[in-house]
Amino acid sequence: MVAQTRMPKQTELELLFWARQTEWHRYWTEQHDRHSYNELCHYTDASGLEGILRSRRSWATHIDYLNDRAELRYAHSLIRERIREREQARKGTALEPYLHDTLELFSLFDEHLDVYVACFCESDDLLSQWRAYGAAGGGYAVCISPKLVEGATYTGSPPKIYLRRVLYDQTEQIDFLEAALDAACHALLDAQEKYPDSAAKSLAILFHGTIRVLMLDCLWCFKSSVFSEEREWRFGYVCRRGDLSDVQFRTSRGNIIPYVPLDLSRLATKDRATIAINKIVHGPTLEPKLAKQSLEWLAAKLEYKNIEIAGSKVPLRL
Repeated sequence: MVAQTRMPKQTELELLFWARQTEWHRYWTEQHDRHSYNELCHYTDASGLEGILRSRRSWATHIDYLNDRAELRYAHSLIRERIREREQARKGTALEPYLHDTLELFSLFDEHLDVYVACFCESDDLLSQWRAYGAAGGGYAVCISPKLVEGATYTGSPPKIYLRRVLYDQTEQIDFLEAALDAACHALLDAQEKYPDSAAKSLAILFHGTIRVLMLDCLWCFKSSVFSEEREWRFGYVCRRGDLSDVQFRTSRGNIIPYVPLDLSRLATKDRATIAINKIVHGPTLEPKLAKQSLEWLAAKLEYKNIEIAGSKVPLRL
């Protein structure tokens, strides 16, 4: 008598792929967590500075509306290249058709999730950032740092806000992409071995979804090495596509920009550390004394205490 192969429940297949996703995300998060910072600085213009200080929130912009969309195209091209190479390497195997379809379906914009990011640098006095935000001698850097707070509690639940270090080294980027592809491919092979009668369509949906979820995190963390001097970190807010519950809108250069205000002070850690604004730096200006004075008055008016006000050391060139 030939043993009958039990058809798996959809949840069993999903859990199999979910386990591989969880394993990769643990590895991915550990690689970010092992890098530390003393201070992170967000560059903005006068309007952005006032909005951040008044609301006590950092503004995370939807990745589709970032100033430089070339960085998304860079990450997207690199991801497609790795999928294409994996497809070529697996020609004639059970993986080939799934990889081929994934390459055809892979889109620059995820169909199921939205990502909003707030960008920070490790330096508070970068010429490239003053050029971007310091028109006519303006521009400000809002600096934050972890701060021990009595009574801060750590819930242990996963936050909706993720802190990620931007990666510039292409070798490191490729290593992460290969690990993500390994996770998805191993999940598919495991499913085919454990449940040989599974419908190819169900496997394809889970395979494509796994790659999409893993690659999405890479999309907003990869940049070309030409930007490496920025030493950028990003706070990312991830939600379901079209979820506007926390979304607000602002205008910039005549455009309407969707963003999410992030209360970073609520990100308590196991060490009772919370994130607080500790310094504001004004950009190169012809009137540094007036710039510093207005910042001191603004900070006092909004009841910010123990906050350092400093000025850029970069000479202003008109």
